[in-house]
Amino acid sequence: MNVRYGPRDTDAQRNREVEATAAKIWSTAVTVVWETDPDAIRAVLPPPLEPSEPLARIRFATVDMGTGIPTFGAGWFGVRARHAGTEGEYALFMPMTTEQATIGGRETYGEPKKIGQVSIEIEGDAVTARIERMGFTLATVSISGLLKTASTVVLFLPLLVLAVPIIDTSFVVARRLKYGRPISSPDRSHLHHRFMRIGFTQRRAALTMWAWTASLGAAALATRFIPFREGGVWHPWETVAVVAIALIALAFSVYIVYLLEIVKLANPRVRRRRDQTAGDERLSA
Repeated sequence: MNVRYGPRDTDAQRNREVEATAAKIWSTAVTVVWETDPDAIRAVLPPPLEPSEPLARIRFATVDMGTGIPTFGAGWFGVRARHAGTEGEYALFMPMTTEQATIGGRETYGEPKKIGQVSIEIEGDAVTARIERMGFTLATVSISGLLKTASTVVLFLPLLVLAVPIIDTSFVVARRLKYGRPISSPDRSHLHHRFMRIGFTQRRAALTMWAWTASLGAAALATRFIPFREGGVWHPWETVAVVAIALIALAFSVYIVYLLEIVKLANPRVRRRRDQTAGDERLSA
């Protein structure tokens, strides 16, 4: 039996490997590696092979040889093994979708290739890879970008809901650091103090802050519970609803920042009120 991946002389390397790697072969692949039980690996390895790392790997691929041959599926299922101090991966099963791909490696090199169906389906940001043989599904993997979106939402949802106290605390601490005061020192620079200074009553200030918090909470919940995008497909009306809620929350936030001069902007209303208060104090003095 010939050895496919063993050492070769220079001519064989040039003819079989260098030219082969220079060919324009395109493939799409999904690879999964996981840790498993060393005893399970030992049970499937023929002697004198021994388990090395307790890792198994499965690979789904579609291959375009670039020679006009139709694209075919190729799979690999192997485990890590060791032989006489040399570590590598031992192939247990190599499904191929065509006879040509199967016979070339099985009959010539003794690879564990068998006819099977190997497919990769891509729909939007969702990927499904599958290996089937004789009507049975042997392995399937599904990957969706929505999982990343969900993780992002889980991370930032609490931050958006708590945006008001976070903004309040952040600007108060920054102000104290700016003027060299201890962070724990009391002052009247919190949001409700700012509202009171521009003429809001205590009730109105509280209601405004509640409404602001509610708008941010609604935007966060909308991105979580309104199905504006599923399986890589955007739903127009749901997307419009989410965008509208987000714009309302953004507009409310910009209005508050402008009104309270959290960021120094030219707010004529606040400046007129401040000038009037200063003038009244001079007159009373």
